[in-house]
Amino acid sequence: DFEIAYGDNSLEETLKASIFENLKTKKKFLAFLATETLKKPSPLSFFKHFNLEEDDEHKDLFDIKSRALMPLVGAARLLALSYGIQGVNNTFSRFRKLAIEDIKHAEIYQKAGDDFILLSKFRTMEGLKNGTDGQYIDLEEMSKADKEILKHCFHSLSQRS
Repeated sequence: DFEIAYGDNSLEETLKASIFENLKTKKKFLAFLATETLKKPSPLSFFKHFNLEEDDEHKDLFDIKSRALMPLVGAARLLALSYGIQGVNNTFSRFRKLAIEDIKHAEIYQKAGDDFILLSKFRTMEGLKNGTDGQYIDLEEMSKADKEILKHCFHSLSQRS
């Protein structure tokens, strides 16, 4: 996830070429990314209840960034790298491109992209409402319908193939 902001564009192209060339022989990097993505905390408990924060500052709030958005960001990044997808530097677009590259799993990728947009919207609305970055959501203030929509977004996080 980088792009040149200033200077010679050939530096960006050289770096991209080097990264993708190294990925062909150094699979440990992809394994590391996969491990880090899977380490993200689960959004739901075994009984399908929201996993809420326990620390004092954010007690009983839902961390939508760490529990919902970051696993999708990590999965999209990892899959894009493993498919050699270049020039696509945002999560939604990566899932769309993956749906084209891997027809067998296109439906999962499309849902993951749609879920990412919806989760981002929940975070944005929370941030605007409270003047924060929206990372922590008070589920007590959400309607039952919004909670169900939020839970439905987590299905793409649990899809494994």
